[in-house]
Amino acid sequence: MLNGLYSAAAGMIAQQTRIDALSNDISNVNTTGYKQVRTGFKDLVYNIEAGMRIGAGSAVVDAGRMFSQGGLQQNGDPLSVALDGPGFFQVKRGDGSLALTRSGDFHADAKGQLVNGDGDRVWPPVTLPAGTNVDDVGISATGVVTVKQAVVGQIQVVSVPSPSNLLPVGGSLFLPTAQSGAIRPMATQGI
Repeated sequence: MLNGLYSAAAGMIAQQTRIDALSNDISNVNTTGYKQVRTGFKDLVYNIEAGMRIGAGSAVVDAGRMFSQGGLQQNGDPLSVALDGPGFFQVKRGDGSLALTRSGDFHADAKGQLVNGDGDRVWPPVTLPAGTNVDDVGISATGVVTVKQAVVGQIQVVSVPSPSNLLPVGGSLFLPTAQSGAIRPMATQGI
């Protein structure tokens, strides 16, 4: 009798975790660069009781995040870019760590450096000359940044061997882990 209750409780906990992940996905539907959480289920241990196999319920399996291409939207900002295909932009956080993001909503800070909405600098840094009008800035499909046809920097696209093992840290940022592998530049890119 108690085994049935334990199995049902394990299943309810797994379903609650799935609902929590779905509600998080829904609450971030308008977050640029947000990536959906994937969940799965696995059977727990089976026991033999009275000659019958009795399962102990199910448990949720964290299957990582979906890094598939999202919808591209024009916003008219010459400093906002999007990735067409796989890869990440690299930003340097305030604590000095490098993070990855698919969000390309960049702007220039007071020093002319390209930053994201939280002030994290695009890495390697791209600095616009003082007094640059954003309408004079161009960003090519390969990430070359120009001001009035003069090259001022390059937005680099990077990848990791296993993106689903990146650690989400909020604000559409992810940190590499031992399981995701090290950050490496991509040979080809499409911005």
